[in-house]
Amino acid sequence: EAGDLTPDSRIIQGKLPNGFRYALLSAPRKGKVSLSLIVGAGSYAERPSERGYAHFTEHLAFTGSTHYPSGTAARFFEENGMKFGRDANAFTSGNRTVFRITLQKADQKTLSESLQVLSDFAGGVLFAPESVASERGVVLSELALADTEEGRTLADLRKFLYGGTQFEFLPAGDPAVISAASPENLKRFYRTWYVPQRMILAAAGDIRPDDLVPLIERTFGTLQAGTPPPVPYLGDPDREGVRAWSGVIRGNGARIRIRVMRKRSPAEDSAALRKSGYLIAAAQSVLTERLSRLPEASLRADGGSSSWEASLSALLAELKSAETGVTDEEAARAKRRIRTALESAVKAGIPDPDIAVEGMETELASGRVMTSPETDLVLFDAAASSITGKAISDAIREAFETGAVTIELMAPEKVPESDLLRA
Repeated sequence: EAGDLTPDSRIIQGKLPNGFRYALLSAPRKGKVSLSLIVGAGSYAERPSERGYAHFTEHLAFTGSTHYPSGTAARFFEENGMKFGRDANAFTSGNRTVFRITLQKADQKTLSESLQVLSDFAGGVLFAPESVASERGVVLSELALADTEEGRTLADLRKFLYGGTQFEFLPAGDPAVISAASPENLKRFYRTWYVPQRMILAAAGDIRPDDLVPLIERTFGTLQAGTPPPVPYLGDPDREGVRAWSGVIRGNGARIRIRVMRKRSPAEDSAALRKSGYLIAAAQSVLTERLSRLPEASLRADGGSSSWEASLSALLAELKSAETGVTDEEAARAKRRIRTALESAVKAGIPDPDIAVEGMETELASGRVMTSPETDLVLFDAAASSITGKAISDAIREAFETGAVTIELMAPEKVPESDLLRA
């Protein structure tokens, strides 16, 4: 829903009777078309016994479907000059699974076939036992490659930050769950979550919406509407006060981060929400500028206890100063940086189809209104006068007072958390 925001008029949006949605953007790139099927189901939809099912399903979509049985989808890509990774790929995140196809030289035939491939991914994956067995090995190999010391350290950090919630787990999955996954259980997950009401097609490039919409209706209109279940409760990483975490990472140097977690507002996208977002962006810009001006030696943490302590002290002192001492001159510089970026987007016009589709994916999956660069600039200009030095200081102070603060240190040796809190 647009609310008080004006959607980008260049993007044609619509919905089929079965709930399937589409968003189409004509871009001046002769022959090139980027397509993206966005499925509103990722690892957040999984129960503990299904850790990795969304990712496994993403893999299996390429192994066999109604119109493209084993190996024939890959042959279609190759025959049309497409390469996996560059022109045909997919990924799974917490809130979505995305399948992308880029046609470098699109014509009506290849565009129609590409839509059929995506429609098969949406509703025709076969889950043949031999495909499940073969792809299981691929997924387990990916998990094994990620099982490094640094990977385990980061998993420990996620558990510290998000333990007891869905946010703790990466989409890649649990090796034990992947090893035990049966075709029947995977198909049940697929049938539950892959329903047209949870899907959007984003397309950008050398397209004529008037010609493409009938193809979409014919290809995706036959998908059977289901009853999409609500996403399971994700949990609330309700941490309070200041905490500290330390992990071991080999090599020279240490990494220090101060993380502030705040509950995300459930409010719908609006001009007021964009205004608060610009204030946060200005605050981040001011902090980045301040840290960049610190002497390099004060931020270097090369493994010794005194070095990380000095770096942490310098970081905390700068943050403390920013809670009350951001000047209007700093605010003006931050606003100029933000406005310059927005002006550049206006001057650039419609980007390359791949970039356009990627941006559309993010906006559509997050529920944000897809506004034009021109509208974004107008919204920023309307908010700019309220972004003062005092407003930025107040925002930084409020974040630290109301958010959960974590001091994180990765170093060659374990450092007691109590030492971090004393610093």
